[in-house]
Amino acid sequence: MPANDEFQLLQAVAYGPVAISIGVGHNNTQFQDYEGGLYLGPCGSTTYHAMLLVGYVPSYYILKNSYGEDWGDDGCLYLPRGNTCAILTRGGSYPDMGL
Repeated sequence: MPANDEFQLLQAVAYGPVAISIGVGHNNTQFQDYEGGLYLGPCGSTTYHAMLLVGYVPSYYILKNSYGEDWGDDGCLYLPRGNTCAILTRGGSYPDMGL
């Protein structure tokens, strides 16, 4: 999926999870200690942490982390669509089922 194309990203997640990369910066304790709600903490510009985009609503993305269900909101991060933490810079990846 091309970088910086939110429309294609949202179309893809309508069919299933999309692997993305997020920039939250190194040693970001606000991200590490996130317990739920909208993530308004600092973001980095370098995307190095992989997550799954599993859904969205008009105001935020729903991302699943690999940290387990004790992190965030049952393992999910709610990221405001206006503060994307660079998730659009690399685009996303998803399986091509040939449909």
